[in-house]
Amino acid sequence: MLWTWGWNRGELDPRLMLVIQLCWLVALLVPAIQPQTLKPQTLGNIQLDPILPVKVACGLLYLLCLPALLHLIPESAPQGVPGGAGRRPTGLEGAGFSALRLLLWLPYCGLFASIFFPSGGDDALDLLRFLGLVAGAAAISVAISLNLIYRGAAFTRRFVTMVVVPFAWITLGLGMLSAAIGTR
Repeated sequence: MLWTWGWNRGELDPRLMLVIQLCWLVALLVPAIQPQTLKPQTLGNIQLDPILPVKVACGLLYLLCLPALLHLIPESAPQGVPGGAGRRPTGLEGAGFSALRLLLWLPYCGLFASIFFPSGGDDALDLLRFLGLVAGAAAISVAISLNLIYRGAAFTRRFVTMVVVPFAWITLGLGMLSAAIGTR
């Protein structure tokens, strides 16, 4: 969605953001091939099955896509990275972007916890477990984005085209192989 916002801004790479979003969709949809459902609670409850390696690969792919989706790297953040140099002056657009960035954190990290980990009950311990998984996904995303920011934009482009995209293809192939094995 935000790649359209930054399409004509020179410092952004909306094509990179579009590729990341496509890889993220692979990470979301491949675990649904074999059980043939998109319900997070069903996907989260798959534990020991032929789909487990697929679920692990999709989880890793999801985490690799998360820094760009949360706008933590310069190539995907129209207002600049949080706390970084070169941020745009705040105005109506800046306030809207800041609100959008805050609204994305919990859904993206919460979806990761819901899809890739079994859901618990309704008690306080399970809520703390869920919040810990959400915070862990956010922490991993921050760590990946700090590494990408430190290495620069050229490294980020190479990382996406030479690691994330091929890993998305491998994950898709692994999901199709698992579905073929699971139907026999």
